[in-house]
Amino acid sequence: MKNVVIALALIAVAFLLGRRSVKPEIVEIHRTDTMWMRDTVRETVLVPEVRYLTRVDTVLLKVPGDTVKVPVLVPISRNVYEGEDYRAVVSGFRVSLDTLDIFRKTQTVTNTVVQRVEVPGKPKRWGIGVSAGYALTSMGMKPYIGAGIQYNFLSW
Repeated sequence: MKNVVIALALIAVAFLLGRRSVKPEIVEIHRTDTMWMRDTVRETVLVPEVRYLTRVDTVLLKVPGDTVKVPVLVPISRNVYEGEDYRAVVSGFRVSLDTLDIFRKTQTVTNTVVQRVEVPGKPKRWGIGVSAGYALTSMGMKPYIGAGIQYNFLSW
């Protein structure tokens, strides 16, 4: 009975040591978020790329100190300002903004670790272990319990 208790204790120790011999591999699961943001574009000195003379208007203007109105030709122009990431169209005698298109985008990519998972590693084939079974001796087949170097064909 004493030998059975020792054998069971050795089997339990071998089992626990075998479980610790395979280190789990840690796999990280990532979630990638892409966020697009638009920035404000402000140009201080603008040179028109294209100038169009839209039309010429005749305006009656008062002469200072007199009641007479004199016809004056006023050119109405349209100017287009363009840059790498914007396009502005202005028109008029006293210029006013018609359209402003801004094309700048900023991309922000955030990579977040969502979950860490432990994946069991590949089991080791060689080890030191306890075995039980029947052995062929000079006296025939006898029960055998022993320890030694072993190679594992199957693991579960």
